[in-house]
Amino acid sequence: MRQGTKLVSVQIPSMDKAHELIGRIDQSGGIPLILLPARSSFAFYMSVPEGFYALNYESGKLKGVIKPGFHILSPLNKVQYLVSKQWTVFDSPVDTCTTKDHVSVDIDCIVVFRIRADGAETFVTKSSPSSLQMLMSDKIKESVRILARKKELVDIYSLSGNNEHVTGEMLLDLQNTFHEYGIEVKSVTITQVAIPVEHSKRLEDISWFTTREEDQKVSTEFQILESELKKEIAEKRESLRNERLYQENRLNVARTNKEKDVARIQQETKSELAQTEARTTSQVMNIKEQQDKVTSEFQYNRERKVAEIQSDMKAALEELYIGSSKFVKETAQETDVAVRKMRAEVDQTTTQQKAEMASATRERLAAAKFKEEELKAKALTLEAEVEKKISNMMTSKREYDLMIKQLQVMKSVVNNQQFLVMGESGTASKDHNIPYHGPSIVYETNILQEKVDHLQVWVSFKHLRMQSTLFKGVLNIYE
Repeated sequence: MRQGTKLVSVQIPSMDKAHELIGRIDQSGGIPLILLPARSSFAFYMSVPEGFYALNYESGKLKGVIKPGFHILSPLNKVQYLVSKQWTVFDSPVDTCTTKDHVSVDIDCIVVFRIRADGAETFVTKSSPSSLQMLMSDKIKESVRILARKKELVDIYSLSGNNEHVTGEMLLDLQNTFHEYGIEVKSVTITQVAIPVEHSKRLEDISWFTTREEDQKVSTEFQILESELKKEIAEKRESLRNERLYQENRLNVARTNKEKDVARIQQETKSELAQTEARTTSQVMNIKEQQDKVTSEFQYNRERKVAEIQSDMKAALEELYIGSSKFVKETAQETDVAVRKMRAEVDQTTTQQKAEMASATRERLAAAKFKEEELKAKALTLEAEVEKKISNMMTSKREYDLMIKQLQVMKSVVNNQQFLVMGESGTASKDHNIPYHGPSIVYETNILQEKVDHLQVWVSFKHLRMQSTLFKGVLNIYE
């Protein structure tokens, strides 16, 4: 009969040797679960190693668990137990387990457990490693025999492994049983099931037939699955083909709709371009008509102003000529009367009187000469003023000539057949034979009246120039 795991307590000379023993099998073949360290009675300090629950006693009375590390304590304190925190693997073989069909089998079971942090004091006071070994071994044997009793020989191998459906109830039972001792049970695993030799051959035959039946069953299931899979593939293929045809149909419909939309947009664009071109042509024609109208009005006004100026100038010349002739005639008559009068007086007076008359005549002639010089000076002053006005008028004439040239440039732009017309929408007119000059032509027509005013000033300058010439002629006649 094979022995299971042995749990023991081991004495150590000091806590420094704890890590050398824990987790290893000692000389007696047991696993140390509790270490009993010795301590000098006169030591005032101690060092508790990691991985243990250190139970501190003072004067033989339990005071609690000391945390790992260095501690300064009185000589009355002593760590009497070092309880391991490690998980312990407890192997418990169970022999002669009777199955449901009354066959004895051997079962090997392993239980993994550890002592809880809050159960170290409970474990030390209520139990010991040897009593825990005995109690756990008995409990495991009982639970395993109950499991084996529920199975027939052909199913006994189903107990092997860490199967929660098989060992779950057993694990819960062990946890409830050892919880009061401060033990935490983690898992239960049945590692081996051994049956008698005389039953092995029968089980092998049963297993062979069972395996063959299972193979046939699996083969049948595979064929059924393969048939279903082929059917599913065919249906999926047909579905994909239908989906592809549906998508192609949708694509064709979308392409047709798109082509219709493109054709409609092109037609709308052509219509809008035609309308824009028609509006642009109409606007250009209207502007051209306005330009022609303004030009004809300007020419008419210019001819009318020129006719009026010529008429006024002619009337002024006639008036000046009449006035000058009258002035010359009256002056000649007065001079002739005065000469005749002086000659009559000279003939009637004596020599003295003639001398006096000659002196008076000379005085009168001197006065007349002075008056003549004064008139000449005024004439020169008037001529200077006229020349000054003429200079200013020449400036106006040059401005007028410049405006005439600008007007000629505008006319040449209007008559340019290669000039590009731009409509309101920014599109170019295709009819290059229609001149268009944009909004600036309206502005140019608005200042034509100002140009007419400059023309009138220039004609006035001509009028004054002619008056000055006539006046000089009158002075020459007077002289």
